[in-house]
Amino acid sequence: DEISGDDYVGGLVGRISNVNISSSLARVDVVNGDDYVGGLLGRSENSNITSSSSILEKVSGDERIGGLVGFSQDTVINSSSATLEEIIGSSLQTGGLLGRGVHVTIISSSARADLVSGDVQVGGLVGKISDGTIISSSVVNILTISGGNYVGGLIGRSMGSTINSSSSTIIDTVNGIRYVGGLIGRGESSTISSSSALVGTVSSSNEDVG
Repeated sequence: DEISGDDYVGGLVGRISNVNISSSLARVDVVNGDDYVGGLLGRSENSNITSSSSILEKVSGDERIGGLVGFSQDTVINSSSATLEEIIGSSLQTGGLLGRGVHVTIISSSARADLVSGDVQVGGLVGKISDGTIISSSVVNILTISGGNYVGGLIGRSMGSTINSSSSTIIDTVNGIRYVGGLIGRGESSTISSSSALVGTVSSSNEDVG
């Protein structure tokens, strides 16, 4: 089965605001769109997502592409997961769980995939997070995380955020052009504690690799 559209495309719902989603599952083959595309939800605002998951072959689009949610603002994602073969974005903000997060809290959640690929701001868990919090969350069993600038095993780019007790493990390759890291591609005004990365190869064709 395939779900496709333009913007706000999700395996379960396209867009939510002030909604609580719990114990929900999206299980389809492919979710495809342009912007705000996610395995479960395209976009969430002022909402809670708890004990929910997406199991798909592929999520693809242009900007703000996530294995679970494409874009979240003022949202709590708790005890949720995304399991996919491929998550592919052609432009900004691609993540194994969440493409772009603003004032988002992610707790005890995870992402698994064979491939997470994008252009700018690509992460195994989150492509880009601003003023958010990630606690006890992980990326496991990803073969390749690939992009251009801001590519990380856990997060592509973190701005003003807190990351605690989280990890990117059993990842074969993280590669990009600039700002590439096993855990975070680039962190700005962020706090990272008790977190780790276990990655086979981290490579950059330019500079700022760690």
